[in-house]
Amino acid sequence: MDIPSLMYETVASLAKAMFEANKSGQTAVYWRSYNLLRGYCEEQEAQGVSHPFPWETLADFTRDDIAAVPLYLHALKYAERTDTYRASILFELARRYQGCGRHEAAWTSATAANECAASLDDADLRRDIGRFMLELSAGR
Repeated sequence: MDIPSLMYETVASLAKAMFEANKSGQTAVYWRSYNLLRGYCEEQEAQGVSHPFPWETLADFTRDDIAAVPLYLHALKYAERTDTYRASILFELARRYQGCGRHEAAWTSATAANECAASLDDADLRRDIGRFMLELSAGR
């Protein structure tokens, strides 16, 4: 599932603005960029563009774990048959569930991420998911 170049440029530009604003303590710039990205996601969806990339990025930059969960779930529905996106979204969803204290949901998402990642040539992602699952199982 390729990312259309205009979508990539738009999302990457807003993500960069949020990253730099966060790093330099410019809260107003961060939130302005965040809201522009959210609006872009909603606009794309209204136009029938169903790609997980903008929604996953929005979730990544959502500071609150509880608020991020539905955004990852939204991205996940657009990544139905793409293990690359599914693995990363499910892994981040698991981490956010853990942050919310929802350990069973975290385990379920991490297990699903691990299953998706098994078919990928991404050793770093598979390693990170495995470590996360070990941490979760130690805390059970």
